[in-house]
Amino acid sequence: MGDKLPSVLWVYRTTSRVSIGETPFSLVYDMKALIPIEADLKSPRVIAFQVGGNSNQLRKNLDIMDELKEKETIRLATYQRRVSSNYNKRVCYREFEESDLVLKKLAITNAFREEGKL
Repeated sequence: MGDKLPSVLWVYRTTSRVSIGETPFSLVYDMKALIPIEADLKSPRVIAFQVGGNSNQLRKNLDIMDELKEKETIRLATYQRRVSSNYNKRVCYREFEESDLVLKKLAITNAFREEGKL
């Protein structure tokens, strides 16, 4: 299990989330992660990489970072609103009167199950 943990964490950090539309890696570092297969097969991204232009591009990315985070915050709020409305459509609201009978569940249950539900 211990040898698979780094791989699992890497996949988690580089997989796009539905709620924000970005990967956690890209939100932290403001760039997409380079997957190992891209490095091995010399993808266009690897071929176009220039060491000198890298620092300039990072500075440009930092300038627009606040704008990107704001956009992701708006997208997340929209997603949460949509999930909330879908949940609320399926919830059945019930109002109880003082004389209604209800099943009361005890918070603390007996470990030996000697006590019944009622």
